[in-house]
Amino acid sequence: MQTGDTVLSGVRVYLRNIVMVPANTVDVASTAFCVLRPGPDLDARFMHRWISSDWFINALIPLQRGNSPPAVLDADVRSQPVPVPPLKVQKRVADRIDSLFAEIDEGEAALAEARAGVETYRKSLLKAAVTGELTADWRAANPQQETGEDLLQRILADRRARWHADRKNARKTYIEPTGPDTDDLPALPEGWVWASVQQLSTLVTSGSRGWSEYYADSGSLFIRAANLNQDRLDLSEVAFVQVPTNSEGARTKVQQDDFLITITGANVTKCGVVTDALADAYVSQHVGLVRPVTAEIGRYLYLWSRAYGGGKQYLEDAAYGAGKPGLNLPNIYEMAVALPSFAEIAEIELRVQHAQDRVPEADFIGSLGSQLRQSILAAAFRGELVA
Repeated sequence: MQTGDTVLSGVRVYLRNIVMVPANTVDVASTAFCVLRPGPDLDARFMHRWISSDWFINALIPLQRGNSPPAVLDADVRSQPVPVPPLKVQKRVADRIDSLFAEIDEGEAALAEARAGVETYRKSLLKAAVTGELTADWRAANPQQETGEDLLQRILADRRARWHADRKNARKTYIEPTGPDTDDLPALPEGWVWASVQQLSTLVTSGSRGWSEYYADSGSLFIRAANLNQDRLDLSEVAFVQVPTNSEGARTKVQQDDFLITITGANVTKCGVVTDALADAYVSQHVGLVRPVTAEIGRYLYLWSRAYGGGKQYLEDAAYGAGKPGLNLPNIYEMAVALPSFAEIAEIELRVQHAQDRVPEADFIGSLGSQLRQSILAAAFRGELVA
């Protein structure tokens, strides 16, 4: 290859990997690439920008053949028209595009730096929340009528009463949930106590295996790990299942205020809370389900599990300890949770929400830059970028 060549990587699949060959390049492109060498009347940078535009890409996409992976022929690429204004105009257009793209690059770098700062701030906020630092002034100003220990005993009594009230347990013996191992845990703020997830919940389970054959175009919602990959429950894209009659549906059916956590795969430890009532929803085998004793406890478990000063580090260490990332149910119900009073939990939630509301979202960074570049290319090849 020569300096100025444009390399279109296969011209396959999404046709997006388009590069200019740098100086002193002598490598030969593989069959997965198409090398385009401009003639004397075509500026290399101008051609590169044209080939990077949606106009060119969209013309090739329908011409893809096969599916493992799909590809287009070199002849398909060579047959595409290229707008050819005078060479001086091409250079001016290319210069203008380069200048505008450089401004976008600078803006993206600044936004990415800001986003990194926002993420650091959020991590610090969550850590302060679950270690008691965020509400230290509140505790000093509000003598507590109930401690975390008092709350834990009320929760355990409520848990026990619910179990005995269930008629299917009439001939069974109630087993008290096991508390956490506190030997290596740090000291807590005054009024806080260590509790286990098992103590704070009435159910810890996971989805049933083998439900993929029951996928359907409609029916019951099927909550998968993908629905938790942003550390929140996102049902914008969901799967449906026709629940089999012999399934463990009653066990894996989701209720409002349930805490959900991904237990296998790339999204392991990502979690969310069911804030709305779902008429008919179930979790997949990759999702763990924790049913807290109260809605407030569910929201606090969610906050605790996302905080590196809290359960996040424990969950990541458990999942990534060896082999394929994954959590088992004991990892979840044995997790220690630093529990304050109900009143302090409410104050923590209020302060965290208030702080997060003041932080702008930066998830648009990547898509916005891509859209701006394509808008510039579209204007360039409509002849609107230079006079």
